[in-house]
Amino acid sequence: MFRNRHELSFILPTPSDPYRIALVDTSLYRNDPPQMPVGDVLFPGEDAPISFHVRPGEVTPISMHLKGYVEGREKLPDGVYEVGYSVAPNGQTRVCKLYLQSAQGEENLRKWMDTVNWEAISGCAKENQTMLHLMSVLEGSRAAALMGDKEKATNLYTLFTDLLCPLLPK
Repeated sequence: MFRNRHELSFILPTPSDPYRIALVDTSLYRNDPPQMPVGDVLFPGEDAPISFHVRPGEVTPISMHLKGYVEGREKLPDGVYEVGYSVAPNGQTRVCKLYLQSAQGEENLRKWMDTVNWEAISGCAKENQTMLHLMSVLEGSRAAALMGDKEKATNLYTLFTDLLCPLLPK
């Protein structure tokens, strides 16, 4: 017997577009998909999630518009987002995933690379070691988010920004 399988999947934003996270419902439904499944997102540092409608089979954007801002004007803050999704074909089903938004941190990393003229000094041991350390911490944060460990993902991303901040030009 075929059962509905609910899965939340993300299309990741490019670093040049830090304004939205795209959400796609990739669930398999035995019959027609639910009419109005509901999603919710807990922004980094917030206490209460914001609800929104998910359109099965279509891209549902998560942006600062959900918080009342004009679409495309405010960048999403960096940090760990907790995105939930609920449908009710045969009772309540809920899935939840974490997503690390790091576009602004990555932009700052590129600024640091430009400041030290990364292309010209790629063989310099000190800068290489710094870059490897920063990238390891950032990738660790991404991995923790993928594994569902919000606290570890948040702590590692905070460490990444704390390590990077003093390196940036004033």
